[in-house]
Amino acid sequence: MNKKIKKCIECGGFSEEKIGYTPDGLSYKYWKCKKCGDGVLTMDQLHGIAEKEKELLAVKISKWGTAIALRIPKRIAETYKLIPGNKATIIPEKTGFKVVPRKK
Repeated sequence: MNKKIKKCIECGGFSEEKIGYTPDGLSYKYWKCKKCGDGVLTMDQLHGIAEKEKELLAVKISKWGTAIALRIPKRIAETYKLIPGNKATIIPEKTGFKVVPRKK
């Protein structure tokens, strides 16, 4: 954590380290001014949030019989309304592939 940030950029008041939460429930640290309430994130703090987000979106590759399966995180399944038993199309791309759910 960058302990050099002590004064608020906006009002010159003193900032203190706080903990905030993303809409997904990931926690992160930031600096908040006691005087004006301005909040500031350092680049290290932003990178920390990005790394947590990548981990949250990581999928596990498993073997089911002779097939390979991807386990899709619940958050993604809910966002895209993926339902077990529905079908999807796999579209090859340069560096990987895209999975597109089929409409019923």
